Amino acid sequence: DYLLSAESEPRWEYRKGFETSFLADGRPNDFINKKQYTDQQPLTLTTNIGYQISDRNIMHINAQYNQNDAPGSENRLITNLLVKPNTLDIKLDDISVEEDFWEIGGDLNIHSLMVTGLNHCSLSIKETQIAYGRGLTLIIIAAKICF
Repeated sequence: DYLLSAESEPRWEYRKGFETSFLADGRPNDFINKKQYTDQQPLTLTTNIGYQISDRNIMHINAQYNQNDAPGSENRLITNLLVKPNTLDIKLDDISVEEDFWEIGGDLNIHSLMVTGLNHCSLSIKETQIAYGRGLTLIIIAAKICF
């Protein structure tokens, strides 16, 4: 048997904000108008392939990939109230996030009938990589054998 699935969901976001700050003596310092845009569309691909080796033995291989990048920007218009005439400063910031995840795993189930009863052996191997941003990567490798 086999399974293949793909999932994607658009996540567009727009935030508009306003800030003002005051000095300790109560005079206004500045006004900040900001607009933030995020245009995210995560993609998840999943697969599972099963193979029946014999009537009692089964092998599965599965994999998953998730791409979750979130391109975005923040625009700020800062009005300095401490100088006359007031000055405007425009700040354009890239607030994009890159995030990728992948996982590969497999199971081997071996069943054999012995004189003393049923013996079950399962081998499961899984490797996972989680990557956040531009450089931080966590890799997990696990293996489990049960008798």
